[in-house]
Amino acid sequence: MNFSGGGREAVSLEKKVLMLLEYMAHKGTYRVNAMKYGVQKSTMNTCIHDMMKQVIEHLGPVYIKWPTAERQRETADYYALLTGFPGIIGSVDGTHFHIKQPRNGEVPTDYYNNRNRIHSIVGQITALPDLSITSYDVGNPG
Repeated sequence: MNFSGGGREAVSLEKKVLMLLEYMAHKGTYRVNAMKYGVQKSTMNTCIHDMMKQVIEHLGPVYIKWPTAERQRETADYYALLTGFPGIIGSVDGTHFHIKQPRNGEVPTDYYNNRNRIHSIVGQITALPDLSITSYDVGNPG
């Protein structure tokens, strides 16, 4: 048995990867996914958070790069032909990731409310026409 020191068996790397992929692919709730994998909701939350940090740390620099000056010129030329607007070097889009309402005292309870009165954190991505990602930002309140 593999124990992490707290008395419970540690979650295997394989299970962590599967939980992350399931969560990202289907956007199920932590409760539903935790039940499916036989872990507590808090364990599911910790595993998803830890695995995303690893993905960003190790794969981010490989796949997410600001374009070179030459690539910026090529992209600007492409968008100028497509739209008639000069100087565009990427497309930006964003979304709201729904979160549970923060507990009283952590932050003002309306701090993460978006325009639809749903608690969220904002994610934004900038991409090139070939869909390669040049920058991202996640974590600002909704």
